[in-house]
Order: sequence, then structure tokens, then C-alpha cells
Amino acid sequence: MLTVVRFERLRRDVSVKDLAARTGVDAGRYRNFERGDKYRKLNDAELEGVAKCLSIPREMFADAKGAPRMMA
Repeated sequence: MLTVVRFERLRRDVSVKDLAARTGVDAGRYRNFERGDKYRKLNDAELEGVAKCLSIPREMFADAKGAPRMMA
């Protein structure tokens, strides 16, 4: 399944390593989040960094608990 955050990252042609460097999130941890693993959540600071880097609102790609949202 495709997550919203992965779709937006691919659409903007941003690599995981580049996004991780800009936001300070560990690349492996971000990859697990992006895959949509239910228990691989990011904290609020990490989510805000990803939102700023991709220029999308946090609520669009993650729920209140920090889990990724799936594409419909």
C-alpha cells in the first residue's frame, strides 16, 4: 500500500537520505514509517520537520498518534 507521505516525497523527487538530513530523522526509522508499518510512528518534532520539508500539512500524512495515513 502507498502512504500519503511516500506519494508526496516521490512527487517532489526527494530522496529518503536527503529528507532525513534536512529533518534530523533517522533514515531507517523514516523508511519504516513511510512503509506504513502500524507501530512505526514518528514523534511530533519529527512529523513537523517532514511536513516543513515536503510543504504539506502534518494532518494530511499522519494521524494524531503519529501513524502514517494510507492513500485511498
